[in-house]
Amino acid sequence: NALDGSRSGGRIRFGSWFDRCPGLGLEGEFFGLGKQTESFFQQSTGTPILARPFFNVTTGLQDADLVAFPNVINGSLAVDVTSEFMGAAARFRRSLCGSTGCAYSPMCCTTVPTSSRLDGTYGYRYYELKESLAIRERSQSLLTNDTGSFDMGDRFDTRNQFNGGEVGILWQGRRGLWSLDSLMRVGIGNTHQTVTIAGATTTIENGTTTNYNTGILAQRTNIGTYDRNNFAMIPELGLTLGYQMSRCVRLTTGYSLIYWGNVVRPGDQVDLDVNPNLFAPESNPLTGALRPQFQFVSSDYWVQGLSFGADVRW
Repeated sequence: NALDGSRSGGRIRFGSWFDRCPGLGLEGEFFGLGKQTESFFQQSTGTPILARPFFNVTTGLQDADLVAFPNVINGSLAVDVTSEFMGAAARFRRSLCGSTGCAYSPMCCTTVPTSSRLDGTYGYRYYELKESLAIRERSQSLLTNDTGSFDMGDRFDTRNQFNGGEVGILWQGRRGLWSLDSLMRVGIGNTHQTVTIAGATTTIENGTTTNYNTGILAQRTNIGTYDRNNFAMIPELGLTLGYQMSRCVRLTTGYSLIYWGNVVRPGDQVDLDVNPNLFAPESNPLTGALRPQFQFVSSDYWVQGLSFGADVRW
């Protein structure tokens, strides 16, 4: 599957405790994954054969749009997919309980200070997942009695935006220079989903250029912008191991998991049930079903991450 691999990203957190309210603080964070792009391109003079499969609703059989075929047509096919994911939060942090003491460390062969604390958080959370799928084909007829060239494109864009409240709990344990932090949070709010479908076709026949606002998988039956709102709960889990390098600096490595259910992604919005009578120029009169059609199709989105960083406190 496209866009399911690993990619780099970054996260920054900052915060401060209130001097006049011991145990109460304010913190914020921002993170983003680097924009991921995957592409496919193939060009052919007719061999190998290039075709775009679809289900022909007029015949009830599998069919295909030919991009390149021996002695009939040559051409190229390009597919580009992109994905961007980011998030931000602002929250209050409240110390719930804690303890300090000392314990024997076999690594140091002596006693070392220990501590633990439990904090609660509540605030505001924002997530955004933005993706696109673009398909473009260019073909040139090789038939002497039916010359012409074609440039056709389909584009599917999706955007998921979450806004809501967030509650969480954090536990921190210290033993000598080592530390372990764990967190569990959940965002509760609304996901606004937007799907935009567009198509374009340019034909050149007998020196005449004609433009149409349709493609192959994007027809007047599904082209447009669609949006809806869904209630959402987005959990986040995290585990961070740290080592205190100095009084103010702690090196960390951690793992985090975010699960976002019921998001719209571009590939899921493609309807392969197609009436070829809609291909430009559309048949007049039109016969057959009005397909492709649009309907919201949702899937789950998981983000897992390994992090390496440093905490600076003063």
